[in-house]
Amino acid sequence: MKNKTSIIVTRESVCLGDDVFSPHESKFSLNKTDNLIQLTDSIIKMNYLSEVQSYRTPWLMLINGEEIAIFNKNSDKAKFLVTEKRFNESFKGVDLLKVHFNRIEQSYFSMISTNFKNLLSVLFNN
Repeated sequence: MKNKTSIIVTRESVCLGDDVFSPHESKFSLNKTDNLIQLTDSIIKMNYLSEVQSYRTPWLMLINGEEIAIFNKNSDKAKFLVTEKRFNESFKGVDLLKVHFNRIEQSYFSMISTNFKNLLSVLFNN
């Protein structure tokens, strides 16, 4: 598929029962000309991310190990940590993207900087 980029998506488990279904891998492809918004919209439409009932679970999206965006299962859009230009320079047109999601746990919020807490609060209207 010369004109396609293969996408492999994985995520962390959210609980012990969820581990049964590990590694939570999904595969799809996009046109090599597709942009970051098209990639994230495709993942949102897949309904791929899980959530914890007690709160809206935020997920950190990494592409080939680089932090790219924050997702919330109930959001219809991702909140980007990189510019479209930065994404295009590094990832657009490649043959394979490895996308991984790390769940941002509530306990994590107590360890991160105030500035990042404020950013997450604004992004997710908490």
